[in-house]
Amino acid sequence: PPPPPPPQRPRAAPTAAAATPPSSTPAPPTWCGAVGRCDAGLLAVDISFEAPNHGGLASSRYALEAMGRWPELAPLLLVLKELLCQRGLNEPFTGGLSSYSLLLLAMTALLQAGVDPLEAPLPRPQHHTPLGEAAPGAEPPAAQ
Repeated sequence: PPPPPPPQRPRAAPTAAAATPPSSTPAPPTWCGAVGRCDAGLLAVDISFEAPNHGGLASSRYALEAMGRWPELAPLLLVLKELLCQRGLNEPFTGGLSSYSLLLLAMTALLQAGVDPLEAPLPRPQHHTPLGEAAPGAEPPAAQ
C-alpha cells in the first residue's frame, strides 16, 4: 500500500486574530505554518503592542540597534537560540530564557570579552515594574 500522506501543518488565518485582555502571565505561543523551528518546522510568533506597563516595541528597537552596532551579535544569538530550543529552554513561561534576556546576556558577554560596538555603547534599557514605575537604577524617561 502507498505510504500515508504527511500530516497537515496548522495554517495561520488572518480572520482568526483576536485581542486578549492584558495579563501579567504571558500566553503560550500560537503556532503558524512556517519553516525554521526545531519542532516540525513550525515558528512561534509573538506580537507585541506598546503599553504603559509593557515595552515590547521599544525592546524590539533596542535589539535592532544593538545588532547594528555588533555585527557578530545576530549570528551568536541564532546559535544560542537554537541550542536553547534543542534543550527546551527557549520559552520563558516554561522556565526558559527569553529572547530579550538572551540579547542582554550576549551583549554583556561581548563587552566582557573586549568586543567593542562599532558605535558608542547603547544607553541602558529602561525597565519598568508591573505597575509602570521605573525600576531602581533605570534611566528616567526622555521628555517628549
